[in-house]
Parts: sequence; C-alpha cells; structure tokens
Amino acid sequence: VVFLSSGPEPVEVPDLSGLTSGEAQARLADSDLRYAEAGTRPVDDPGLDGRVVDQSPSAGESVEPGAVITVILGEGPPPTTEPPTTVPPPTVAPTQP
Repeated sequence: VVFLSSGPEPVEVPDLSGLTSGEAQARLADSDLRYAEAGTRPVDDPGLDGRVVDQSPSAGESVEPGAVITVILGEGPPPTTEPPTTVPPPTVAPTQP
C-alpha cells in the first residue's frame, strides 16, 4: 500500500485585529505562522495606535504552515496639546494710610 501526501495540513490565519505587535507575533507563532510588518496607517482612534489595523492574508484564510502574515499597525493621531492655562496673579487692593 502506498500513501501519497498532499503536503502539510493548511492552517487558518487568526484574526490579529487590535493586537499589539508582540501579541500578534505570539498568536502567529502559536499557529506556526510568521510575522512581518508592512508599515503603519494613520488612524483616528488613539486606542489603535501601535495595534494591528490590517493583515494579509485575511483572518480565516487557509495557508501553509510557516506562511508569512503581513500586518499594518495603526499610527494614532498626535496627542492634543492645549496651551497652558495661565492664572493672573491676585490683585491686592492698595492700603490706605
């Protein structure tokens, strides 16, 4: 009897949305997949700064073990800096002689 292998069993790409770079790397390593960053994309939500906002291949796709999953991290808006509030010195009523 001869058995033919069609290669390694494909793995499903996990959803990395919202994960930090380190979390995404760990999740991919657990799935026998490799991590690559393709840069950043501006985001309006400061909570997505430094977090995965896109990935390729997409979550749920089947790929070969060891495949590279490319991610794009969010680059949040710069922190708003409001001018410092200045408080005028208290006024002192002149003393009368």
